[in-house]
Amino acid sequence: QIIWAYSFQVGRWAQVLQLPPPGRGWAQSVVLNGYWFIVGGDRNGTDFIDVWRWPLDPASTRGPWERVAVPGPYPLGRLDHCALLDGEYLYVIGGYSFERSGADDDMWKLDLSGLTSTNQTFG
Repeated sequence: QIIWAYSFQVGRWAQVLQLPPPGRGWAQSVVLNGYWFIVGGDRNGTDFIDVWRWPLDPASTRGPWERVAVPGPYPLGRLDHCALLDGEYLYVIGGYSFERSGADDDMWKLDLSGLTSTNQTFG
């Protein structure tokens, strides 16, 4: 996987970094405190729920992707889910799992500042 960035100042695309997480589709992403976070996704029937971050500061050397250590409990792998950011909380909602051959109906909250996760259940 390769990441490309478009510079409006220069008017062209440039390759900025090879993506170390396994290539995936249907992942979700959010931006917080100068980092781009990606979560979940799928590749050839393998569901992911890992969380990665990458610094977006154009003045930096754009260091390597970091896998965020998320202590359990944590959700099972999923794709085609929703993710949203509220303050420093990342919510992962629903999705689909090839592993379970079905839709997920749960919601998880990850505290990106303290890196703790909790399962939020629907009534």
